[in-house]
Amino acid sequence: MATHGKTGWSVMGTGTIATEQMVAGIRAQGHTPLWVVSRRKMDAAHFAQDLDIPQWTTNLSDALGDPNVEFTYVSARLRRRAHYITAAAKARKNVLCDGP
Repeated sequence: MATHGKTGWSVMGTGTIATEQMVAGIRAQGHTPLWVVSRRKMDAAHFAQDLDIPQWTTNLSDALGDPNVEFTYVSARLRRRAHYITAAAKARKNVLCDGP
């Protein structure tokens, strides 16, 4: 079930596109970013604080295990994307990934 009647998202990775465009885009659709996932604690914490996202983690299963998360946006480095995409798909989340 979605949080407060809005569709919940996790953001995996703290790249420029996520920072400058995607979180605002998620909110513009009336959805709610709920989690930030990053390999680095400080990156996740700062991203969450700067963009007013309530939860952050370095543990992927925290975000994917949240029943309020319906979508996952993957903005991780190329070598990490397959890991995040595969985990999200196994958790039966919808996945959006930026190029290439």
